[in-house]
Amino acid sequence: MLSPKSPLKNYLQSSNTEYLDEFHKSGEHFPAWHLEMLRDRERFEFYKSLIEHKVKDKVVLDIGSGSGILSYLSLKYGAKKVFSVEYNPHLQVVYSHLMAKPIAEGKAILLKMDAYDLLLKEFGDDQPEVIVHEIFGANGLSENVISVFKTLQLNGISERADILPRFSEIIIEPVYSEFYDTSFELEDFDGFPLSQLSNLGAWKSIDQSYELADKWTSSGEEKLLAVIDLMKPEMQDTYSVQFSNLEKYSHLRLSIRILGHNNVLISSHANKFSHWSNIYFPIPKWHRRSVPIRANFILSENEIYLQDFSQS
Repeated sequence: MLSPKSPLKNYLQSSNTEYLDEFHKSGEHFPAWHLEMLRDRERFEFYKSLIEHKVKDKVVLDIGSGSGILSYLSLKYGAKKVFSVEYNPHLQVVYSHLMAKPIAEGKAILLKMDAYDLLLKEFGDDQPEVIVHEIFGANGLSENVISVFKTLQLNGISERADILPRFSEIIIEPVYSEFYDTSFELEDFDGFPLSQLSNLGAWKSIDQSYELADKWTSSGEEKLLAVIDLMKPEMQDTYSVQFSNLEKYSHLRLSIRILGHNNVLISSHANKFSHWSNIYFPIPKWHRRSVPIRANFILSENEIYLQDFSQS
């Protein structure tokens, strides 16, 4: 188990830069985005609640372990052993430093590989009983969470394991921002396929700035677009949701809601240190009407795009 004086624990409880400085001394570049992610207190508390009563005396597999925060929590709450999978060489160095003691004790094993390459033989007699992960992207899918868990299923790794978290939801909500609305003169694109505009980036803006969160006015009309169940990691090719009235809204906001035991983690909440973002699809002005409008989406690889609107 990690020492109470570990750099990881110290960093989570402070806002200084000693943690970052320590790894600069090693000559390795510690990714800034990962450092910010570790300071996301809401995320940390969510995963702590998720893990603390589920891992005691269990063999844990941590997918995309990064610097080892979920592996750390697993050992803290009594995991027998943790296998941590990380392919980023810089993060492998950080993990090896932070987890040096449990590695030496045989309680933590770093697998320096891509999760796609995992086979049961990597675990010997210690087949994972719990899988922990945080490989959700901005739309819930863009960090390959579906394809990774399909691979784990095909290779017999996840079939007997609890997955933490197992469920997440993709939510669509009409929102309005005068600040962002002025950036899009969409009449010029009348008749142009929306999905092609999405692929060009013209129809998708990602706002990661918590300072601008108050620029958005929510409609309160959230729609559930899709549920992700990682025990059954399948997605449809198309999705559709209907809204009663888009007259006063400038965008559809796509956000993710990760489900815990008694709590949730929501990307649409403004958080200075969150590594997530929301995706905003501008609504063409000719579809901002006080009639029922259906928004149709397509899944392309690990990304969801707005395909078109239709009047219901």
